[in-house]
Amino acid sequence: MFSYLSRGFLGFLVVVALLVSSGVAQAVTYYVDPFIGQDYFNGTSMSANYGNNTGPWRTLDRLQGTPLRGGDKVLFRKGSVFTTGLIINRDGNQNGASNSSPVTFGAYGDSGYGPVFEKGNNIYDWAHAIDVKGRYIVIEGIEARKTHEAGIYLWSDAHHVKIRGCKITDVGIAIYLDSSSDNEIYNNLIVSLHLVESSGNNDFGANGVWLNNSCSNNVIRDNTFSKCRATSLEFGTDGGALEIYSTRDDSVCNNNVFTRNRIDEGNGVVEIGAGPGGRDGLVSNLSITYNVCYKNGYFNVFHTEGGVRDFENIYVDHNTVVEPNFVFQSGTPVIGFDPGFPGYEYTTWTNNIFYIGRDFRFLSQNFQAVFWDNTFHLENPGFTLYNLNPSTNGNNTGNPLFQYYDPTKSFESQNFRLRSPSPASGRGAYAPGGLQ
Repeated sequence: MFSYLSRGFLGFLVVVALLVSSGVAQAVTYYVDPFIGQDYFNGTSMSANYGNNTGPWRTLDRLQGTPLRGGDKVLFRKGSVFTTGLIINRDGNQNGASNSSPVTFGAYGDSGYGPVFEKGNNIYDWAHAIDVKGRYIVIEGIEARKTHEAGIYLWSDAHHVKIRGCKITDVGIAIYLDSSSDNEIYNNLIVSLHLVESSGNNDFGANGVWLNNSCSNNVIRDNTFSKCRATSLEFGTDGGALEIYSTRDDSVCNNNVFTRNRIDEGNGVVEIGAGPGGRDGLVSNLSITYNVCYKNGYFNVFHTEGGVRDFENIYVDHNTVVEPNFVFQSGTPVIGFDPGFPGYEYTTWTNNIFYIGRDFRFLSQNFQAVFWDNTFHLENPGFTLYNLNPSTNGNNTGNPLFQYYDPTKSFESQNFRLRSPSPASGRGAYAPGGLQ
């Protein structure tokens, strides 16, 4: 008996020794501080010690050559500004189906803005403040600004990226996903964007999030999109919170979620379109839920052009859409679509509140669609709902009775929760399970 236990114990010690000798890497936190850092420091301390060369690094160049591993963190000092752009081309680890060990890029310090990343606003340089080419990455608490094309650009190699708690302003597109899937974008402030192209031919930009070509299983939630709109020579104004765009006929955008976002004073909320060569790309299983939208000019725009297979299973549920008399041109439709829109079997609107000012139409043209259990308040009865009967399928009309609403004031002054006895009880963005 003693001999057996001894052999077992010795075996255990051998296993432990092997694990120790294998040199399993421990997660490391690196610091970057352009004020007190030096690139010959070891980068693993916030405080500079010239005697033993320990302390933060100074530049992004020193960081780019470091072989980061899953679990590592790179923290940038608040108040710092980096103007050369950050490239993230390292991978975190996936440990099982539900657990991962990402590489995290974030901030440290007690006060100050940022850290800020920018790379120039020259219209001839389509630069990005942050390029992501790695997998299992977290970007949190940073600011991207003053960059012509994109604040944060996810390339096709990037997936399982989380972007959270960031501020992005004065860029063409805040977060651009180029055939990138399985990402989560949440709790970000995206405000005051500009166009990427404004020549009067092929204008685009001023978008909060852009899904380009095959982007699937992305979640965009709990963000603020404010003033995603810019003057366009081609369209008058352009922009919007979410753009889904295809330039390839074989592209598939599937199972994306846009939920619990606040969108105000933009150029629309969601637009789905295609460029040359991409008109047969498919957008399917798109969920647009629990968003509150104020003064955006329109809510959804769908560009079909390639036929009914462009869209499948678009769900628009529990949104609060408020459009006072603040329009780009009289008669702007809240929901717009090209001729030949696929119709009711592909799109469903349920449990929404539409509060529409006098200068708006609700639909751009006549078509069959599923509208169930929505509340409509149209201040101008002269604008038609076409063949949509607001009193059937559980739909109704009437003032939803917001707790406070003044169309002359900004979003911050409004309270779009409902007061009793509202005809829209249980509907809109603030229903149970939605915005809190």
